[in-house]
Amino acid sequence: MLQNSPMKKIWFFIIALIAIITIYITTNEVKANKKLVLSTYNLAESEYSSIHPGDIILRLGYGTVSESISKILNEEYKISHCGIIVPCDSCKNNYKVIHSVSSSLSPIDGVQDDCIDIFIKNSQPNSILITRYKNLDSTDITKLISWANYYLKEGIPFDHSFDLKDSSSFYCTELLLHIFSNSNIFLPNKYLENKNMDRLKFSYFWDSKYFDIITNHQK
Repeated sequence: MLQNSPMKKIWFFIIALIAIITIYITTNEVKANKKLVLSTYNLAESEYSSIHPGDIILRLGYGTVSESISKILNEEYKISHCGIIVPCDSCKNNYKVIHSVSSSLSPIDGVQDDCIDIFIKNSQPNSILITRYKNLDSTDITKLISWANYYLKEGIPFDHSFDLKDSSSFYCTELLLHIFSNSNIFLPNKYLENKNMDRLKFSYFWDSKYFDIITNHQK
């Protein structure tokens, strides 16, 4: 019988620990959502004016998951998410961001779009970076926009297995890598071949050999 056995005590401890962790994560996410609702974070008009279609936007989001991603990767800038900027007539600033988000953090699983001001509002203050691939011509930009909108239209799901070799689903950096690759815009093979945590890195998109930083709120 398990009534007073050590095994029963262990099970009670495990259940209690899971409950505490769940409450902690939920509480932090609720606090993060409250901060998000109250957020007035945005770009200056001059920064909006400097944006070009095809630019990459990176941010640090709210909540335990975003903080954990940033801490684990431990890169030069604190980043947890990214997307590509494309034109959008129905958005306030005429741009939207196409990005890929897990259903654990979003009502939609996978590739989706947000007006750029909404994307920024969902960022922690002073966390935005906007970068641009060097020497893009109008044909390159058209290809980037076309592929980004293609993946949006296809509704590609989020890559929960983080498998770069599987092009049927994308996590956020993986989406951008495939958009650039299919647009025949050169990125080093190492970007697509990295394993372990390197495959998740955001620093590829501010590598000064290939990208210029247009806006940096983390100076």
